[in-house]
Amino acid sequence: MKKIVASIILLTLFTTVALSQIDCSNFLANRKAEPPFKLSSLTKSAPGRSGGHYRYEVPLQTGKEYRIMFFASPSFNNQIHFKVVDKNTGKIILDLPGENPQTGNAKGTAALAPYYDQKLNRDVHPYFDIVPSSPTILEIYIDVADAPTKTDEMGNKYKEDIIGCIGVVILEQDIPKVGF
Repeated sequence: MKKIVASIILLTLFTTVALSQIDCSNFLANRKAEPPFKLSSLTKSAPGRSGGHYRYEVPLQTGKEYRIMFFASPSFNNQIHFKVVDKNTGKIILDLPGENPQTGNAKGTAALAPYYDQKLNRDVHPYFDIVPSSPTILEIYIDVADAPTKTDEMGNKYKEDIIGCIGVVILEQDIPKVGF
């Protein structure tokens, strides 16, 4: 019993140290905005782990159009769920599972995977646009699925702790004022 408790304590310690050492600051470095959008200072990336639940508040202003995209490390194997809720109204704006249930979660159909846009004639990463009619705060909920249970050579079951980066890219553009 002491060995099991000691193993759990060591595993927790190693996981905490590993999570604190993972550097996600460059995770979104190669993500560029396409005009007329520019990269917003609201863009964030952070380390995450299997079984983790995260929340990020994003204040939006009127007079701007926002484009939001989600990214996650391949280590999560698309087992990650993003939900966007308007904090003022409680309305769910977007509910994006990591896998695409409409295709039976077939390989290559992850909701986070780029898709071919016929109009642009190239691959595009999934995004959604929002133009707030009044200042609002979006709450972004990120849930990473538990790692699958594995069995070691002694027949003991355990869950491997998966660590990776999660990114929320927010692009913005000013909406031109119209009128006299």
